[in-house]
Order: sequence, then C-alpha cells, then structure tokens
Amino acid sequence: MRADLLLQGYKAADGAVFTGMSRRDPSLLVGVGVKYTTPVGQFWAETGVDATGNSKGMRSEVGVGWRISTDSAIGKWTFSPYLSAQLNNAKLTNYYFGVSNSEATASRPAYQAGSATNLNFGVSAVTNITPSVSLLLGARYRYYGESIRLSPLVDSKGSIGGNVSLLYRF
Repeated sequence: MRADLLLQGYKAADGAVFTGMSRRDPSLLVGVGVKYTTPVGQFWAETGVDATGNSKGMRSEVGVGWRISTDSAIGKWTFSPYLSAQLNNAKLTNYYFGVSNSEATASRPAYQAGSATNLNFGVSAVTNITPSVSLLLGARYRYYGESIRLSPLVDSKGSIGGNVSLLYRF
C-alpha cells in the first residue's frame, strides 16, 4: 500500500494566470506499488487513484534506479540515480491543467487536457550522521507530457524539484 499527496492545487489568488479559475484542491493518491531489487538495479511500479475525489483521476509509474556507494573524505554516501515514466490519466491531468469554457479568457483559451506521460530524471543521496540519524538529499527534473506542456496554464517544458530530510531511527 502507498499514498502520495499531490500539492498541485491552486486558487485564483496564486497568480495572474489563475485569475478567474476555479480552485483546484490537492489530491491524495492511494494505491499499491512493488519494488524488485537485482544486482543490476532496482525496478518499481506503482499505481494510485484519487481518494479525495477532487480529480477522480489516477496515476501510474514505472522506473529503474541504481545504487552507488562511496567512501570518501566527506564520509560514506549512497547515491541513487533513477529514471521513471509517470502516466497521469486524462481526468487527473485535466483537473490540474485544463481550462473549462467558463474559465476561458482572451489570453487563456479553453483547454481539455488528455492523459500525459511525464519523464522523471533524478538522484537521491544518503549518509549517516550518527548511527540513528541520516541525512537524505534529493533532486529531480520532470519533463512534462505533451498534454501538460500545451496547457495555457503552463509556461515551461518541465520542473525541478528537490528535498532535504533528516531520518531518525528509533
């Protein structure tokens, strides 16, 4: 079992491009996933549906990653580069990136978004600070599927994301 919170929602006050748009709330995707680790790398597949009912959509993803461990002057690190393809069905994509006829303006035409396959390229890194505390770092680039790139709400071909986390083991 797995759950992913999509914080892609917005309200009209979030920017000029959203003026006159109906509010889009976050979605909670609930589903299943499987991972398989081999000497060559780790493979995974997961799928989930929107449990909030906001988008009434679903997302599926398949990916592959590798683990590279190092022992250097700055400590022991494990790096995990990965590639994945993420399919958002038309309902999920249209909820966040579509523009209804009532939301359309002269500068923002109506747009019915179809399904979109995003490509993700990223790397995560982890090192132990103490036996019970680890530092986790991550960075990724998401190349948007065509249905998202063509949306009048989107002005780029992709997005960059990152995270910094501390993990404490009890």
